[in-house]
Amino acid sequence: MFTNIPVEKSIDIMYEILVKSGVDLDTVDVFEKLAHGCLDKKICHFDDKTFKFPGEVPLGGSMSSIIAEVFMDRLERWTLNRYSSFGHVILWYRYVDDVLCIWRGTDEELGKFRRLLHSFDDNITFTVEVGGHRINYLDLTIELCHDESDDGMFTPTFLIYRKRNFQRSLHPSRLVAPHQSKIWRSQSPRSSDAVPPSRTRR
Repeated sequence: MFTNIPVEKSIDIMYEILVKSGVDLDTVDVFEKLAHGCLDKKICHFDDKTFKFPGEVPLGGSMSSIIAEVFMDRLERWTLNRYSSFGHVILWYRYVDDVLCIWRGTDEELGKFRRLLHSFDDNITFTVEVGGHRINYLDLTIELCHDESDDGMFTPTFLIYRKRNFQRSLHPSRLVAPHQSKIWRSQSPRSSDAVPPSRTRR
């Protein structure tokens, strides 16, 4: 997902946050220049090698995680603020770009919500995995079951989840596992109406 996050829009969001927080404009301007210096070349150094990325934000870059978090936080706030009055989103939990959402509404309403997510930026799209009473999220299988009290309420149960093609590889001093499945997943670019953040400049 990092490689699809738009650098310029993310830096604009960070600029706006710093200005609204009362940071003096000279400092904010210096931050903006440094951010461009870190992100414009789209390179990452790892294991004594340099990698150039074709997308927007380099995977493993020094500012990639903060850029991704700022962008996803703004997308999340922008979307949920516009949809909060409908009462369809019962729970929204995000870990980086993996979102677990409990939705109350029709498939048509869910489609509208997804289109709203897509309208934030044409670089990011989301896929939806509908789980009913059971869904895999990160390393868990979450299932809603009737419990022994038989009161008509569901109780969540949790199991460890591994994809069928799950493999672990041991490397010196670290363990690497493939990325787990997602409820919402960022994907390839999609054209839609971009909604730029406001920006204060001197």
